[in-house]
Amino acid sequence: MERMNRAAAMALLACAAGWAQPADYVIQPAAGASFVLEVHKTGLMSGKKHVFRFERYEGGLRYDPAHPETSHVRLSIEAASAVCEDDWVSESQRADILKYALNDMMAVAEHPRLVFESSGVRPGAGGKFSVTGTLTIRGKAKPVTLEVALGNKGDSLRFDGAAVVNLKHYGIKPRRAFLGVIGTKNEMDVRFRLIATKR
Repeated sequence: MERMNRAAAMALLACAAGWAQPADYVIQPAAGASFVLEVHKTGLMSGKKHVFRFERYEGGLRYDPAHPETSHVRLSIEAASAVCEDDWVSESQRADILKYALNDMMAVAEHPRLVFESSGVRPGAGGKFSVTGTLTIRGKAKPVTLEVALGNKGDSLRFDGAAVVNLKHYGIKPRRAFLGVIGTKNEMDVRFRLIATKR
């Protein structure tokens, strides 16, 4: 009996060691996942926001649960896959807003992808991390910090996170209308829930 218990303990340790090994993951659209940009209005439209959800993206993650600070992630988003989800405007207005976002804000013809690549990971309490790196929009790579919470989704990893991006850093001039009475904030919110599955 003692020999069997010892064997079972060794097996459990081996399994635990296996789970603690570094692993490569694939990030791609999945049920329950999302990547969203939110642009907040000012002036007469204060309190409203434009919401753009991206339907196509791909990425890779190298994650080491024993040493999360050595982990690395790269995510590439197809800019033209954006969909405007504003429910407070008409259908034609929504089409105009999306056209402006694609052509004027992101210039998708010249810059088809938005790219984030990490340069550092700082673990926090409760499965939370601060991930620093660069976010490239319109061909300009600027530093950004993502606040990320790690969870499990079956055999996959789930990452919920957010960041604030300064539009002017990317040469994007916040839109103004009616002599400035209606406009958009210079800061844009990035919000995401990403699912990473083992290769």
